[in-house]
Amino acid sequence: MLNYTGIMKRPADISKRTVLAIAAALAAAFALLLCAMQASGALPAPEPNPFSSRRSSSNYMIALGPLAAAWGFSAYLRCPDAKIARNLVSVAGLIVLWMLAVLVKFHLDNDLVESLLWYCYYIPMTVIPLLCLDCALRAAALDDKPATRCAMRVFAGITAALIALVLTNNLHHVVFVFDFADASWSGSYRYAPGYYLIVGWQVLLYLAFFATLFLAARMQLKIALVPLAVIAGVGAALSALYALRIIAMVSLNFSLMYCVLVIAALEIALDVKLFPSYLWYENAFRKLPFDLKILDEESNIVFQTEQACPQTNEAARVVQRSDTLPAESWAFRTTGVAHTLFKVYPVSGGRALLAQDVSDIDARRATLEEQQAQLRRSNSALEREAAVQREAWRLRNERELMADVEDALKDQSLRIKQLVDGLPAENTPHAKAKRNEMLTEAKLLVAYCKRKGALVVSEKSDPEFDRDRLQLVFNETASDLRSIGVDCAAFVQTEHALDACVVSVLYDCLYDLAAAASAADDAVLMLNVHEHEDNAELRAMLTSSAIESAHMVETLAKLRANLAKRNTTHRFEQDGESVCIFVRVPIPRKDVP
Repeated sequence: MLNYTGIMKRPADISKRTVLAIAAALAAAFALLLCAMQASGALPAPEPNPFSSRRSSSNYMIALGPLAAAWGFSAYLRCPDAKIARNLVSVAGLIVLWMLAVLVKFHLDNDLVESLLWYCYYIPMTVIPLLCLDCALRAAALDDKPATRCAMRVFAGITAALIALVLTNNLHHVVFVFDFADASWSGSYRYAPGYYLIVGWQVLLYLAFFATLFLAARMQLKIALVPLAVIAGVGAALSALYALRIIAMVSLNFSLMYCVLVIAALEIALDVKLFPSYLWYENAFRKLPFDLKILDEESNIVFQTEQACPQTNEAARVVQRSDTLPAESWAFRTTGVAHTLFKVYPVSGGRALLAQDVSDIDARRATLEEQQAQLRRSNSALEREAAVQREAWRLRNERELMADVEDALKDQSLRIKQLVDGLPAENTPHAKAKRNEMLTEAKLLVAYCKRKGALVVSEKSDPEFDRDRLQLVFNETASDLRSIGVDCAAFVQTEHALDACVVSVLYDCLYDLAAAASAADDAVLMLNVHEHEDNAELRAMLTSSAIESAHMVETLAKLRANLAKRNTTHRFEQDGESVCIFVRVPIPRKDVP
């Protein structure tokens, strides 16, 4: 099947009776014209033998005129493509004019007018193949391409030039060579180069016509070109014999045979679907494997397919009462017709109603809805299970975090309990001093436990400390030391955030230094934290007048032992009444991806 594109004209609202009336009117007008010419003596009666000469075929030409007109109207009604329909009507009109020109020429005695009418044969003879080629290009959906439009303009120009050449032959005799002085000039003329040029151009147009149809037709339609090929072969053979001036062919009416062959070829192309036809569309519509109905504006059925079921009252009422615009497509379902989806499409002059069986879709929808409900239940169960798992995971993390805090503060908590349990009960001056010393140590331990626990929690939630947070931790410890009489100041100079594990080690070292400072009576402790290569370095200077006393020596030794337990490297430098302590904690470096 060819691919038809472009604007398709509506089926003409002309009945067969109207077409017959028009054809009859044309035939009557044609016959009246010829009768008037015959009554005036211009048309003598035909000879008894109709094929004894070309003039004797007048009766057939008289009949062909109205038949060609009727065929043109019929082709216009059956062809839905506006352009092809106009071309077919133009071909029919040219054939009618050709027959009229031949009939008038046969019965004239004026050589000049007769020659001009003879030249007029080549107007339809040259234009008809161009119109046929235009129909083939339209049927092949090639007429809208820029190259095709340009080529058709060139072809039209060449055709017009050749027609002008033959019409002016009396001036130059480039097409036919004859002499009006010869009484038998109409039969003794010779062909000039222009004639072969015109015939060759017609042959090229017809070859392009057949080639376009053959290339554009699908495989199942290529066989339909066989009768066209037969007609083309017959026409080519007759044309060749006529051009060779074979006596038997010259005596025949070439114009009549040419027109009959052209009408037969175009009708075959229309009938076998090489050109679009309403009859073919109607049959194709009826054979569609769908429940499809065409409704008019009053929702009455105009056409329907063979598989269409009877129209139900429920569906008819829905279509009639619809408030949608005529140009809109919509769909609906009714309870009266189970498992059926009705789709309404706008068409010219009405609507198309398609009834689609959706029982399989409904069954799949029911299955999917059941599966969806099951999935919802499964999803709800999974959500509850996930909530339980999240709660269990949270509790487990809390237990692990509590265990980590208890493990980190186990020794200090035990020490606080020992100090509280061992407080002296006496009120002697020595007991009071001892109790104050033990309470001070307990106070430092409580402050340590509070911040150490916060550092352990930070390792889980917020594992990085910037300079401000680290400064806050050291300032709080310095405030605690000042509250018990130890002058203390802390400075933090870091460019990068430190891990909570590094800060935890630094804070352990800070607590060890605070414990050592609290053992002195007039201690001054200065602290500084900065980055040194891949380490966090804590520098501390402890100053006291009793730095060399036995008690401070023992305290510093205990400080060295505590620092040795940490993941650090440390160094002590003592100078008189001050001790400088350097502690370095390695900073774990993250791998750069």
